[in-house]
Amino acid sequence: MSAGEYADSSALDNRMWAAAELLRTTGEDRYLAYFEEHFPALKLDPTGEVSYSEQAMAATWAYLLASHRDRDPSIVAAARKAIIAGADWRIRQMESNPWTAPAHPRRSLTGWGNFAHSTRAVLTLLQAHALTGDHRYLEWAWTTPHAQLGLNPQGLCYITGLGARSPRHPLSKLSQYSGAEHPLPGLPVHGPHARLPGTWPTTRLVTAAYWPAPLNDGEGLDGGDGYPVLRRYTDSDQLPPMSEPTVAEIARIGIAFGLLRAASAASSPLPQQ
Repeated sequence: MSAGEYADSSALDNRMWAAAELLRTTGEDRYLAYFEEHFPALKLDPTGEVSYSEQAMAATWAYLLASHRDRDPSIVAAARKAIIAGADWRIRQMESNPWTAPAHPRRSLTGWGNFAHSTRAVLTLLQAHALTGDHRYLEWAWTTPHAQLGLNPQGLCYITGLGARSPRHPLSKLSQYSGAEHPLPGLPVHGPHARLPGTWPTTRLVTAAYWPAPLNDGEGLDGGDGYPVLRRYTDSDQLPPMSEPTVAEIARIGIAFGLLRAASAASSPLPQQ
């Protein structure tokens, strides 16, 4: 098996996140100086997710949490604006989505959890709530799990072991080799995928089975016609784009539900700024 490498064009966002966390931990001026010197080059995308290649928003949040007395007010303001803009963007997506999922509206981008991992928005929404005190962000944070837990066209919980219907065949080696009848609980699968890659015979067979066949929009992307995009999920451990839970996704849902649980016991689950 070969998964290839995960190339990243720049390590600046990684270093910025490290500098911000070290600033929080130590309060040393050198970390503040490094972060603020390089902040103009940091590419902030409020709509993006924290991933192996995109850590600018995580760096920005860590800088906001730092209590250093000499933080640059303009950078603090820009960081606050980016976090709040990200939360507002997610709310707009949920308002326009019939299943209240904070998914990107372009159908061809449905995949790798864009719809099924709806709890991805929890952290950003709770961050905005912590920064503003606006209870609306907290209310929307509580709405985000719905699509992942079963409010979707398939009536399926996309986390193993939860609800009346959940995946039975995630791409989880621990589950496959355990000998147990059911997979390990708490594994989030990626769910519906608009256009499976032709990498494996299994993905090609699933794509060929859709009827009506998806139409091409002229750029190799799904034009939206054909078999409904949000129903394009098959519970099989032979389909990585639909069924592979990784450590990153498992951690993400653990954090999301942990923060929501904390939010039920306190008016603000994260430090106020």
